[in-house]
Parts: sequence; structure tokens; C-alpha cells
Amino acid sequence: MIDLARARIRGACAAGLAGASEGARSELPFAVRTSNVLVHGVIDRLDTLKDGVLVTDYKLGAPLDSHHFQVAVYAWAVQRATGAQSVRARLVYLGFDPIRVDNVETESERVSTLVEAMGRSFESGEFQAKPGGICAACEHRPHCAFAVVTETPDARN
Repeated sequence: MIDLARARIRGACAAGLAGASEGARSELPFAVRTSNVLVHGVIDRLDTLKDGVLVTDYKLGAPLDSHHFQVAVYAWAVQRATGAQSVRARLVYLGFDPIRVDNVETESERVSTLVEAMGRSFESGEFQAKPGGICAACEHRPHCAFAVVTETPDARN
């Protein structure tokens, strides 16, 4: 699997989708706090360009609908943290030959609305957990009454 990943990354570099470039940062941790919600994660790649910022998330597996939302949240966080006027986002699926690139709608207003709704539900005590496969990789699992044990070692990717 490691050899396959390396080959795919070499292909992404050759296609200009990965590799060193001016204004690029990789594995960039972030944390953005609203009044009562902390949103955090790690952005695979963040490029500062002349016309704005580009968020890239790399995947080896099959595309999932949740990937688009994940990257939209990353773009929202970048916009909130940096004040950037133009934030674009994309998913790069390295497991495809040729490599598949999906542009992602950043949906900043939608993400803001969802984060605000989460905060209200936390405050009211009416937060409805939706346990599932992601529980296997959640750092809060040891403390969560709703955690589900799954056989998937990394359900977030």
C-alpha cells in the first residue's frame, strides 16, 4: 500500500497537484472557535495564491459525499481564521488513474449556519449524536456514550 501511495503522490506531483511550491503549506493544523463550538482539523495542503487561497485534501479511497462537506468546513475555517476574501477548495483522489480532482463548493454560509445550530443544540442539551463508522477514529470515543465500535481503522479518510 505504501508503494502505491508513493506512486500516486509522484503522479500528483507530475500533474501539479502536489509537491513543493511557493506559498504552499502542508499538514496544517487549525482550530476555529465560535462562541461555543471549537472546529479543528488538519488541512492536507493550503496554497496562498495571487487570487486567494486554495485548500486541497488528498484521498486514497473512494469518493464519499462527506468528503465534500469536510473540505467545505476546512475552507470555512481558513476564511474565518485568515479573513481571505477568496477561498477555493478541491479534493484530489490519488487512487484513480488518472487522478480525479473534484472542485468543492465552499458553502461558507451553510457551514456557518450548521456550526451555529450545533452550538445552540449543545447549549440546550438537545444535541443528537449520530453514531456510525466515524466513531472508530474519533478522539472523543473514550468519553462518548454514543460511540460505536467498528472494524474500520480510519473511517475519517
